[in-house]
Amino acid sequence: CIRDSSWTQGWMDRYANALRWISRGLRSLEGLEGSDAAQQRAQLLAWYGRFCQEEGRHSRAMKYCRQAIEEADAAGNREALAHALRVLDWALMDLGHLEDASNLHRSLALYEELGDLPGQASVLNMLGGFAYWRGEWDRALELYERARDTVARTGNTVMRAFCLNNIGEIALDQGKLQQAEDLFIEASRVWQAVGYRSGVAFAKCNLARTASGRGRFAEALRLFEESLWEAQDIGAQVEALETRARMSECLVRSGEAESALKVVEETIDRARSLGGTAAQSPLLHRVRSAALAQLGDLAAAGQALEESLSAGRARNADYEIALTIRAQAELERREGKEGGDDRWAASQAIFDRLGVVSVPPLLTPSPGIF
Repeated sequence: CIRDSSWTQGWMDRYANALRWISRGLRSLEGLEGSDAAQQRAQLLAWYGRFCQEEGRHSRAMKYCRQAIEEADAAGNREALAHALRVLDWALMDLGHLEDASNLHRSLALYEELGDLPGQASVLNMLGGFAYWRGEWDRALELYERARDTVARTGNTVMRAFCLNNIGEIALDQGKLQQAEDLFIEASRVWQAVGYRSGVAFAKCNLARTASGRGRFAEALRLFEESLWEAQDIGAQVEALETRARMSECLVRSGEAESALKVVEETIDRARSLGGTAAQSPLLHRVRSAALAQLGDLAAAGQALEESLSAGRARNADYEIALTIRAQAELERREGKEGGDDRWAASQAIFDRLGVVSVPPLLTPSPGIF
């Protein structure tokens, strides 16, 4: 009953309520011995780690996942063990630790033993995320599509929508806006229909990015505001951080440098508070550079790009590295310095490998459609 109540609260994206229900369950198990108590304790610890991660409390999520792994191993609870291993690597990925996904591979093997297709699809989808951040986009697409095909056998439309959304994000980064928008709309319809608010916020942010890429800045900012409200209302810190970062990018592209700078500096502080190297850090420093350049402070803009490049390299995020090198080339050309052509060529080599067909300029505002 406790587990079902916590899941219901989590599905409603009331993460704080879900965590309270799980804490209540853990207290009820204190002092109890035996296999049944150990099995339940492992399950609840895994779910506690899951909802901490959903909130964006990565270090706390890792703490409880490691406890769950120890309990599940001892109790022989393969379901809880697979769950905790998956969430542990999810937290590590969000903190920028992309070197090793061995916990996910172990989780996948367990889900295969259990015959749990939704669990398998979830792990495949997350492995795709690891590949995406490492700049292995062909591999990421292969994994996302395997996840989509696996979950299609279960009729789980919510999980399928995650796969579609992730495939859409690669298309968006490649500059294939129509393909991306179609996938985001399909995912959004599913999440909206079932009341999955986290997914709704996620999809609105991506639809806003698509609108911004087409120069429809007023539409984009409206969608960003809606996404941000949804994320904040449910306590999803990472989704709120992503939305703020993308909103600042939209503002600077539309020429609103002062507004962009205000949003981006607040968001950089929030990103630091989550620990590790946030996925948004390279983007945030790049947007800060663009805003400073538009305001005429080219020296500070150059320093911000160095910070962006450092953050991108810390995560081994090839796409982010390429975007920053391209921005450095734009800045050097504006300053009349040598080296811009070499940087441009280096960034283009990465874009070609990733299948990127277009990259909007960041330092120069784009004409918008208001």
